[in-house]
Amino acid sequence: MSILFKLILSTCFLLSLASSLLFPSALPKNYPPPHLLSPDHPDYQYRDEVKHGRDRRVSPPRVRSNIYCPYLGFSQHSHVMLCQYWPATLCALSILQESYCRVSSVIESYHDRFLIHGMWTINLNKRIRGSMFPQCCNNDRMLDWEEDIESKQEVTSMIAQYWPELLVPEGSTDFKRHGIWSHEWQKYGSCYAKHLEEKEQVQSYLLHATKLRSKIDLYAALKDDNIVPSSNKTYTLSQIEEAIFKKYKVNPEVSCLQLFELFDHQVIYQVLLCATKNQVMKNAQDPSHQPTLVNCSTTPRDESNFNNLRRCDPSQPILIPEAHHTLQRYQEMPDGGVMNLFQSLEQQDDDDDDDDDIWSDLN
Repeated sequence: MSILFKLILSTCFLLSLASSLLFPSALPKNYPPPHLLSPDHPDYQYRDEVKHGRDRRVSPPRVRSNIYCPYLGFSQHSHVMLCQYWPATLCALSILQESYCRVSSVIESYHDRFLIHGMWTINLNKRIRGSMFPQCCNNDRMLDWEEDIESKQEVTSMIAQYWPELLVPEGSTDFKRHGIWSHEWQKYGSCYAKHLEEKEQVQSYLLHATKLRSKIDLYAALKDDNIVPSSNKTYTLSQIEEAIFKKYKVNPEVSCLQLFELFDHQVIYQVLLCATKNQVMKNAQDPSHQPTLVNCSTTPRDESNFNNLRRCDPSQPILIPEAHHTLQRYQEMPDGGVMNLFQSLEQQDDDDDDDDDIWSDLN
């Protein structure tokens, strides 16, 4: 039976591969993910173009360089938010949205670490022109994969370890042109590095973010308190927060998703921790420096960056999904899609049953 099962899976994979090569089909409907759409795409829009401050509507600034990334008129910021996500949760979300994910990479290489979503510029408890977050400070300086990443060995190594692109096939044109780093650089890095030498701005932003992440190992902090990924064991929000507080002496912002198509409980998604800009700079210059973190809690909290956090329900248990158990049934395909191997097997069984019915009718 096991041999037959393997033969059927192999057949499904080969048929899908042949089909994608001989009859190229359109990519999944949500491919590439929203944040990876090219700047000239009509859906490439930011939702926070209009800010609300002190009950008055602030008009959005003029779009610069024909790119849908509105500059808010200021680059000043006192802190950064380092946002890290749990890879298995992101991958599950992408698959449920019929989009791509580098399943094998998550299972093999990123099952034991939180990864960088972005390092966001912010003024804690302070608004400038109606916003706490400066963004899109230089739409003329786009990230160039070959020049800013591929040619810099240290940058390449650090992003591979802490900031990989999981939602686009590695090495593809979209991977190089519209990877997560391109979006994060354009929206926040351009403000963070505005005062630095122009040729070093992108490289500095990427290295400063990854070097900060190298000092903030959330997986290790949770594991020290016996909080580990699982297919069924859950934890409370307070347990997760206390484990991180014990290690870094700050209260984290923890967000969850409710993906009940795959999980019986809410699942951990992202964790945010903050630091002053000076601490981030010092950490980048001194490998022995341990950055001092601060609470990200701010008031008021009506910014879209906070509203979209999808906070965990403190009254409900939280699952940290184990990568292999969550994703073992999926296989990324050459056409940029993801195939559910079990579903394909069930479909094959249904087809076999239909064939049996046909033969019965003929007899």
